Amino acid sequence: IFMNNSFIYTVDIVIPILILFVIFIMFKLMYNLGYPLHFKMVMMGFSKYSSFYKEGISFSTKKGTGYAIQKIKTKDFNNINLNLSVDIENGNFSVCLLDKNKNSIINFENKNIKKTLKVNSNEIYYLKVKYREIKGKFDLTYKLS
Repeated sequence: IFMNNSFIYTVDIVIPILILFVIFIMFKLMYNLGYPLHFKMVMMGFSKYSSFYKEGISFSTKKGTGYAIQKIKTKDFNNINLNLSVDIENGNFSVCLLDKNKNSIINFENKNIKKTLKVNSNEIYYLKVKYREIKGKFDLTYKLS
């Protein structure tokens, strides 16, 4: 009987550790592929949808505050083509491109954008979207060229 209880306690410890390990590996893999990992929402109410995909971020809410960061690896490309569609009734919204040290390169606020940014090849950049008490939606996509 004692060995059976010992086995149960061992399984109770091993399974959560394995689950945490698998979650860590998934996040590491997603991060290396360029998917966003940093996402925070506060005071979120009646969210319609939130979408994070490999080459962009989109979001729709009746009241939302938070931020999202997406990693971009330029590899052999020298341009980032940004396309931002903003339909916000109220609140503050900004998008900035950060270098590998997370220093701001360029910042856009509360407006639609269709812009090509010159960047260094084989570098890492980050797109950071910040929003405070917004009502509406935005869709940010990028393409490397």
